[in-house]
Amino acid sequence: MASFLPQAQEHQLQPLQGRNGGTRRRFQVASTPFAGRIGANQEFSAHPLEEAELLRKTPDAAPLVPWRQMICPSQFIQLNIWKAAFTEGVATCLLVYFTCFLAVGLGRMAGQLATGPVVPSLIGGLLNILTLPLFIFAAGPVSGGHVNPTITIATFFARLSTFPRTILYISFQLLGATVAGYLLRSSFDTRSFVIPGCVIDTSLVSVGSAFTIEVTTDFMLIFLSFSVGLDPRQREVFGPALGPIFVGIILGITSFGTGYSQIGFTGFGGNPARCFGAMVGSHFTSYHWIHWVGPFVASILHGIMYYLIPPYQYSRYSRDVDGFFSSHLCFLSKFLPVDKRTATEQPFTAKHFLCNASIWSFDRVVKELSVHNVFLAEEYKESFDTIFDRHQLPGEPSFYVNVPSRIDPSAAPGR
Repeated sequence: MASFLPQAQEHQLQPLQGRNGGTRRRFQVASTPFAGRIGANQEFSAHPLEEAELLRKTPDAAPLVPWRQMICPSQFIQLNIWKAAFTEGVATCLLVYFTCFLAVGLGRMAGQLATGPVVPSLIGGLLNILTLPLFIFAAGPVSGGHVNPTITIATFFARLSTFPRTILYISFQLLGATVAGYLLRSSFDTRSFVIPGCVIDTSLVSVGSAFTIEVTTDFMLIFLSFSVGLDPRQREVFGPALGPIFVGIILGITSFGTGYSQIGFTGFGGNPARCFGAMVGSHFTSYHWIHWVGPFVASILHGIMYYLIPPYQYSRYSRDVDGFFSSHLCFLSKFLPVDKRTATEQPFTAKHFLCNASIWSFDRVVKELSVHNVFLAEEYKESFDTIFDRHQLPGEPSFYVNVPSRIDPSAAPGR
């Protein structure tokens, strides 16, 4: 439903009195709600009915962003989004550098052990389990802790992050990965190094086989990460404290499992920025597209699944007519003083009237409303068919609001 939502009240913090008669500032924690914060299970997302002003500026502060707001370019000029993207770039740079630096040593170890890549893959998986959660915890309060274009793309197709945020995040993730690549080249003092997870021996593994492994494992990574890190139903189970740890365990398992099963395949990429940075530091390969197309395809598949089986149940008004009118009036009564609400909260019955018109007055100016305001349901065509073809009241109606005081101030005396 495209509708007007009440604004959250802004509370001004009073300065504290100092010991010597001066004043001390009271600081608030700088944290912007973001539904796509990985590992938080949407614990820090905004409530649509309570933070309407925030949602107008940052639509993905709440989940299931409408598509028309997903592509709205206004977020490109918001400083908070750029700060979050910059944080993503810094965190991605450090993550790519550290994991690639360790992976080079593990790759050299594989040729010296009788077990081949099994032990290095196990060590690499354990390192991922320990490292990734720390970066998620560190970057999470500012950017959501994606540090991976795969997660960013997946949250976009799940309508948990907007298009401007997605573009800025991926851009800064690649910028951070580029810096990490040059740091790796400088650290090893050469461009001749191999990073497991980003290198494929095409003489032993076909492109089709590598692509299949990449897409399947990426889908597994996204599916499990959403289940333990972005599902609001898990908030009460283990909350945002354990979510990032479980995401790290998922990456550790997938990197270990794909690191030794297929001869010539050193492990799935999982993080396109990591392989991009590795190739900036060494050499680009002809199959680098697999590290990007694989996560993209997996994100689309998961987005379709997320759309068909969302974690939220859409709150539609009851198809019972009495409940329909009652729910509308109870919602509007929230604007009235407490002592005036009782009458409006009583249920109305449809047999008393064929249409509903109410006159309301407020003790403040609602700037978001103009003279004529039409609010269409998301499925407005279906709601019209329900009215005119089936002669029933729709579960989610469209309605009109007139504010005469916009052109006639006498309609609201005293304001």
